[in-house]
Amino acid sequence: MAKEKAPKKSAAVETKPIKADHMQEIRAQMDRSVINEQDERDQGNADTKFINGEHWTPEAKASRKGRPCLTINDLPTYLDQIDGAIRSNKPGITVHGVDSVSDPATALVISGLVRRIERQSSASRVYGYAGLHTAAGGRGAFRVVTEFSNDEDMDQEIFIRKIKNPYSVFYDPDALQDDKQDGQYFFIVEDISVDSYNRKYKGSPIDFSTAGAGFNNWRSGEKVRVAEYFYRKQVDTKTIYVLEDGSLSKEAGENGKYKRKREIPITEIWWEKVDGKSILEGPIKVNGPMFPVVLVWGKELCVDGKVEVRGIARHSKDAVRMYDYWRSSHTETVALAPKNPYLIADTLLGEYGDVWKKAADELYFYLPYKTDPNNPTLRPFREQPPTGSPGMLQEIALAGQDKKDTIGIQDAMLGKKSNERSGVALRERRQTGELGHYAYVDNTGEGVKTGGKIVVGMIPFVFDRKKTIRILGPDYKEKIVGINGEPNKDGKIYNLSVGKYDVDIDVGPSYSTQRDEFVDKMGQILPNMTPERVDMISDILFDEMDMPRADEIAKRFRKTLPPGLLDDPVEDDDNKDSSMLGGAEGSPPPNMPAPPPPDPLMELKVQEQTLKNEQEATKLKGLELENQIKEAKLVGEKGNIAAEVEALLAEGGGAE
Repeated sequence: MAKEKAPKKSAAVETKPIKADHMQEIRAQMDRSVINEQDERDQGNADTKFINGEHWTPEAKASRKGRPCLTINDLPTYLDQIDGAIRSNKPGITVHGVDSVSDPATALVISGLVRRIERQSSASRVYGYAGLHTAAGGRGAFRVVTEFSNDEDMDQEIFIRKIKNPYSVFYDPDALQDDKQDGQYFFIVEDISVDSYNRKYKGSPIDFSTAGAGFNNWRSGEKVRVAEYFYRKQVDTKTIYVLEDGSLSKEAGENGKYKRKREIPITEIWWEKVDGKSILEGPIKVNGPMFPVVLVWGKELCVDGKVEVRGIARHSKDAVRMYDYWRSSHTETVALAPKNPYLIADTLLGEYGDVWKKAADELYFYLPYKTDPNNPTLRPFREQPPTGSPGMLQEIALAGQDKKDTIGIQDAMLGKKSNERSGVALRERRQTGELGHYAYVDNTGEGVKTGGKIVVGMIPFVFDRKKTIRILGPDYKEKIVGINGEPNKDGKIYNLSVGKYDVDIDVGPSYSTQRDEFVDKMGQILPNMTPERVDMISDILFDEMDMPRADEIAKRFRKTLPPGLLDDPVEDDDNKDSSMLGGAEGSPPPNMPAPPPPDPLMELKVQEQTLKNEQEATKLKGLELENQIKEAKLVGEKGNIAAEVEALLAEGGGAE
């Protein structure tokens, strides 16, 4: 099982004494979790192995006694489609305030800090790995840790890390929420050899021969189980009151009067490393109010009161096995045709018996035989080999289609030729398939949201002193801001420990994809715009282009814009601070210098262009009037011609 990095000991605030029955409680919690999760783990592991190619059971292989047992495993292809959908719809984390003292501008700073944490953690790979296992076996997992940023100070950084084996995580069975954050404990276990245990912990593990049944879940074959144990501990209680005037207070009113009160337990998350008999490391207080473990689930269905979780392989196994069976049978039939046995009389073998015995294994250009003097026309001959059965081929086709139907991904989604011919039909089939597995994309997004909440909860504990930090904007450009009293150029103060903040996610194409789509659409629109209009948006267009020095071009275009067209003054991108973050309520930052006076040359240019446009409009109106006059004259001339023709016709009739 995977070994994950534990919280650093330096993060501890105090070490408290351990109760005598503490280890007994830990063992009891592990037993409860193992019993609760055993069925789901067995099925999930079996599904994952099945996708990896373990299609034939040992009994099925033994029954065929050396006959072909082919594994035509295209399940990874279907899994790759879902993996690609998860990775191409990267969830974006945004932070917003939830109480009266939270600051919208500070929320933007925290959002930028979360983006930086994701980038330095290669979080997209972590999310994709968890989503992949969610689609395969029904469960994925990742975690959030803190590590020292360097060896020169006490500063720490937050990282999002992969949990290689999602079944190394055990949770509290009493937890009701999908993320299990309402439970009382989590385990992340690792099974190691006795030698590794001795080297790492300088001692001997449990002697299972004398330990008793209470330690059954702390060993795995010849290996010893070591677990990171996260648990919730109540450290205090606070009371809040609703006074008679309806206001909230931490204390009762005069003479102890109040309308109602509420007692709220104050809890902390603690960490230990244990082996079932003793505490190997810790206890250490975890930064933040949440367990730093994230579980991501596949498709869920409640059966007989228990939630069953599955990936794509659960209901496709029979179809896949039938496909493998019929392909194996067809291959066997075709392959054995050249080795169909000869029919030969004993009298024809003579001294060539050894040659005929080897004929099935060795290639001979001819096979000699002895002529029977009593029957000179008698010779060896081979029976007609059996041909492939049409029913067998039909079963192969049916099993192949059943496989696609049970997984929910058709040929159109795999880029293969299918029955659909029009683009609309192909798109509709693809969309139907995407809806069928969207649960995996959505559940992965919910896992990312939980991870974002954990990170946001840790930030006030990790970034707890006055300093400057680097954050990332929505366009993933770096910005430097001061936090916790460190002054910014605009005078804004960002105190990360004040206020409560929550997390939202936006599952969709990445920012770079959206930017490329914007540039592509603008390329279609620009030819239909006047040059003057194009000049007004050129800075925005170059801002979104992914090419060298595009930012510099955008700055130059921005400086040539007429006064009043920009909402904010032109700034150097490297010196932007809170205004780059979007500002509070879209307003400019305080103490912003007054805008420069209008450029007379620019004003004159604008006036000249306006006059030119008016002259062009007048000219167009004159042309329209001239065309109307010509059209009226033409109509009159046509009327005169018609009258003359009628007169001529009348004269001709009179002459007759």
